[in-house]
Amino acid sequence: MPALNPVIGYDKGVATTKQACKDKRPIIDVGLETNGLTRAELQKLLDPLSLTRGGIREE
Repeated sequence: MPALNPVIGYDKGVATTKQACKDKRPIIDVGLETNGLTRAELQKLLDPLSLTRGGIREE
């Protein structure tokens, strides 16, 4: 998941996405178990509105 790449890196982002697809589980649940991020951090990174806006994301 490209939205996670800046925080956890490309390899972990891909692994998380593949695991979620394989297990047919939400990526946020897999991310909680594998990446050491909190639910609040994942929700912010994976917010659909933020992901679909153009421009540079402000932190």
